[in-house]
Amino acid sequence: MNKFTIVGCDDLALIAGTEGRNFTSGCVSLCSEKEDLLDGYCSGIGCCQTSIPKGLQRFSVVLGSLDNHTEVCSFDPCGYAFLGEEDNFTFRTYNLSDKTFKNRTKENVPIVFDWMIGTQN
Repeated sequence: MNKFTIVGCDDLALIAGTEGRNFTSGCVSLCSEKEDLLDGYCSGIGCCQTSIPKGLQRFSVVLGSLDNHTEVCSFDPCGYAFLGEEDNFTFRTYNLSDKTFKNRTKENVPIVFDWMIGTQN
C-alpha cells in the first residue's frame, strides 16, 4: 500500500532496505519545462513512484539532483522523496513550487504499517 515517491524535475532518489527485507530501488524524475507536467501522473515526468516490498523494517534514502536544478529552478527549486500510502497522494503540477508541500505531505500522506502482537517460541 506504500510507495516510494520522488517529486521534482531534475532528481534521482534511491531507497535501501537495511533491516527486515534487504532491497534497493530508485526513481528518476525529469522534465525540462513546466508545460511537460501532467496533473495526476506520477510516471517519471515531475513525479516518479516505485513499489517497496513487504517486510521492510528500516530503510535509508538518498536524494540528489542530476544538474543541481540549474535548468528548472524557475519552476522547480528543489526535490522531495518520501514513503507514504499510495492512495493518499496525487501529483499536482503546483507541488513543485508549493512551499507548503513538505508539511502538507507529512500531515496528509500516512505510512501504512502491518504488524501484530504475538509470542515467540
